[in-house]
This record gives sequence, structure tokens and C-alpha cells, in this order.
Amino acid sequence: MTQKIKAYSYLRISTATQKTGDGIRRQLEASERYASEHGYELVEAIQDVGVSGFQGKNSKEGAFAGFLSAIDQGKVEHGSLLIVESLDRLSRDGTTKAFSQFAGILSKGISIVTLMDNQVYTEESVNSNPGQIFTSLGIMIRANEESETKSKRVKAAWSKKRASINSKKMTTRIPAWLEMDDDRTKFLPKDKAVSSIEKIYDLCVNGMGIYSITRYMNENLQIHPPIARATRWNSSYISKILHNRAVLGHFQSNTVSRGKRTPVGDLLLDYYPAIVSEELFYLAQSALKDRRLGSAGRKGSSYSNLFTNLAYCSACGGTMTFRNKGKPPKGRNYLRCQNAIINNKCSKPAWNYSEFEESFYRFVQEVNFEDVLDSGPANQAENLENKKSSKIEKREQLRLSYDRLLDRLEKEFLPDVVINSLGERAQKYSDEIIAIQKDVDQLNNEIAKKIAQDIGRDQADFLTEYKNLTSNMPAGEVSVLRYQLHDTLKKSIDRISIFNGSTLLPWEVVSNIPSKLRRHLLKKGIETDSDLEDFFSTDYGQRVFDHSERFFIVRFRNGVERTVRPFFDQSMLMTSEKMAKLKTVK
Repeated sequence: MTQKIKAYSYLRISTATQKTGDGIRRQLEASERYASEHGYELVEAIQDVGVSGFQGKNSKEGAFAGFLSAIDQGKVEHGSLLIVESLDRLSRDGTTKAFSQFAGILSKGISIVTLMDNQVYTEESVNSNPGQIFTSLGIMIRANEESETKSKRVKAAWSKKRASINSKKMTTRIPAWLEMDDDRTKFLPKDKAVSSIEKIYDLCVNGMGIYSITRYMNENLQIHPPIARATRWNSSYISKILHNRAVLGHFQSNTVSRGKRTPVGDLLLDYYPAIVSEELFYLAQSALKDRRLGSAGRKGSSYSNLFTNLAYCSACGGTMTFRNKGKPPKGRNYLRCQNAIINNKCSKPAWNYSEFEESFYRFVQEVNFEDVLDSGPANQAENLENKKSSKIEKREQLRLSYDRLLDRLEKEFLPDVVINSLGERAQKYSDEIIAIQKDVDQLNNEIAKKIAQDIGRDQADFLTEYKNLTSNMPAGEVSVLRYQLHDTLKKSIDRISIFNGSTLLPWEVVSNIPSKLRRHLLKKGIETDSDLEDFFSTDYGQRVFDHSERFFIVRFRNGVERTVRPFFDQSMLMTSEKMAKLKTVK
């Protein structure tokens, strides 16, 4: 049996949206029919979906580029057949490049069949029949002209849209918190939607994560109904709102290629009405970044532990975890080392959470945060502003250079080698502009944080808000307020080290019991050495001793430390650990 000549079908459509149409199916059926009628074996259908033939794009990427490479490497048998609907499927590049590619395929012994006009091209037929050359050239010229015309029309349409930026708006797809007026020249904010977005940003800046914000908004639907079509808020939409620069009034047109959105043209400022301030936006970005690097995660329906990711066990370095043991009188809430809970080389006891929080509150009342944290945030903000100004100046210079290159590429008739060189330079400028813009955004985040660092105000806010916590406050409001308290602590405090679990041997009582504890026990009728030994031989006595000796060290973000020794109903503030060590040396 004679072996059939192998045939390959090349199918191409320019945009992915055409895939839902009839183009691919029509081309494939026609190829199969031709192969069957002429006795060829159709071994493969090569498809490029969403890949243009203009400027030879399909010969550089996609399936056809792979097929050309296989021909060059001799992997496609000599005498094989390439079936296409028309020569314009192979290329819509400039005539010389398109013909060079066409002739290169033929020179490798591969025949080309065009189904639209039923032409068979081989190296021999083209050499012996000049009419085929003229026919192929005519198709290539027409294909390139059509693509060039289409490209110019698209560019012109967008240019016209950009030129009319101050009259009619460019797109009907607008943020859900806005609507257009009747003559489509102005965007109008929706009051309820804007109020909801402002609340989302406020919650984010005050320490809430995406999931907690979503839960809060869904618990308050009457006040903050969803602004999109959904009946409830969802976390992905909350995240989009928090990252969307449209809230600042910015607009960026995009093109979609292979499912990926790519910015086109300049970012337009003040296109939409701004509904949040730049300071609030960048504070939110900073908060989101901090949560990605730190304590992000779901926190339950209420925010119980003010010291999440702040309090640690001094013995082993483990995280102090909030433990809910039920409601009083039998149950209570506690802080305990995570390692002790799972018996991982730590046995330190728990600390009653309410007692610890109350001791910390008294500490905040006694210490002046401004004296401790005298680090000059205003000067730091000024230095960051100078850095940002330098970055912006460099970005604007690059944009000028980029625009000049684009003008040359659009207006001048240049050789291909020059076009390629200028294109590479333009891409380099574009990459640098994007990188610098990321630096500017990061600096804006840091500046917003520095400007917001009013230490005295933060301490006053903490004390005021803590007093406002009442049992009759709605659960949602309590949760929000405790988030704010935790966020205030994080701005100033780096770490809280907890020292507890002290023990006392009964026969060491007389020499080691602190005088303050002895006075406290005298009030309870425990007077003699024998009474003290009996008392401290019990578990209760050991707990009392631990409670009298336990303490915690607060380390502020500038490295200064303060030691807090609570004693039953009062707290005593000591000097910083650094100062204590210096005094010991002297």
C-alpha cells in the first residue's frame, strides 16, 4: 500500500472572541475535505487563537512559529503539504517579509494549498509560472493594507476618545459607586455607595482585615447595602475596592491579550470624582501590606485579644495565645504560651486576660509615649518626600523620552532595523517608568504612615476608646473599637515579653518573700513563719506568689523598654531595662 503524503492544516483567528464563532470549525472542515478528496493524510491541525498575522506576530509566537521551526530543523518531511484558507492566514506582515516567509517554506520542499482560490504552490510551480508570483504578491499586499488600515482606525478611534476626554467620557463601564448624567459628560457619586466605601477604608486603616471587613459590612447591610448587583458583600469585591485607584479619581484604559489586562496609554488623573483622600488610600495600602507580612487571618466574630502578635513568652519565645475557658464564675479568658498549651518544652502558666489587660491599661495611663518615642516622625516624612520628588522627576523625564520615541515611530518612515532599535528603547523606558511608579507608591505609603504618627494623639485615643468599651455596646461596635485599640498599640509597641511562673520552696519563705507580699498576707491573718510555710506549701499559695512576682516588659519601636510589675490591685512602673543595666554597671 502506497504511503499517503502528509498534510498539515494551519488555522488562525485574530481574537479569542472569534473562537465562539464559526471561523475555526469552517477552516478545519475545509482542510479535512481537501485532504480526503486528494488522498492526503491530515496528520495535524495547527491552531493559533487570538494571534494576529499583522507585523508577523504569528511567526514569532504561537503554534505557527513552532511549525516554522520544525520545518527549519527538518522535522517536517520533504514533500508534505500545508493547507490554509488563504495566504493571508500565514502572514499580514509587510510584503517583502511575507513573501520571504512564503518562499522559505517552499524552498524546504513543503507545498502550500490555498482553499479559497484552490491554488497549489510549490517551489517548481512558482519558478515556472510567474502568474503565481503576482497572485501571491497581490494577496500579501492586500492583507497587509487591510491590517494596516484596521490598525490605524483603531488607533484613531482611541485617539479621538482621548482627545474628547473633557467632553464625553470614554467608556460606559464605570465604577459601581458612580453614575453618569444624562448627556454623558459628568460622573455623579452615589451617596450611599460612597459612604460604604469610606467605611471600608476606615475599617482597613484601623486594623481590620478583608474577611473581618466583609463580615462587618454584611452585619450592617441596612446601613451599608452592597453597591454592585450582589445581595451581600464578598471578600474579593472588598479587596478590589481597597486596591482600585478609581477611588482617587484615576482612570487607566487597558487592552486584553490572552486573558491578561495590559495598560494602554497614560494614567488619567482626575478623570472620576475622588471619593477618598490620597492619605487614606495610601494608609490602607500600607495596612494591607503589613497584614500580608504579619498577622493576617480570620479573627472570629469579635476581636478579643488586644495583644495579638505583640505578646510573647519570655521563657521560650512562644506566642501568647488567647484562651476562652467559658463564662465566669467557673470559666475565664486567659493568655498562655502556645508552646505550653501543646506541651512543647514550656510549662509556664496562664495569665488571666482581664487582669493583664487592666494592668496594661494602667501602664498606658502612667507612661508618656511622646517622651519614650521622641524619634521625629515629621523629619522622617520630610526625607521621604524628598526621595519621592526625586523619583517623580526621573519618571517625568523618562516619560518625555518615551513620548518622543513613540512620535518618531508613528510619524517617520524608518527602516526596520531602526524601528526595532527604537522599539527596544521604548520598552526599556516603559519598564523603568513602571518600576519607578511602584517606588513612588511605596513612598506614598510610608509618608502617609509617618504623617499619621501622632504618638500623643494615639495614646490619648487609646485611653478614651478603652473607657468607651461597655457591656451594653453592640457586638459589631465592640469589635471595631477593639480593632482600633490593637492598631493603636501596633503603631508604638514592637513586643511585650511576659515573665510569669515563679515558684517558691516553703523552706525559703522567710528569706525570699517580698515585703510587699508579706504585708498583703498579714492583712489576711498569715503572720508567723510557720503560717507562711504552710500557706506556700499549697497550690493556691504558689499561685499567689507567682501573681506577686510576675511582670511584663514593653519594648517600643525605637528599642526603649519599660518594665511593668502589677501587684494585685495596682501597677508599678520601673525605669527602662537599658537604664537599669547602666545603673547596675555604675
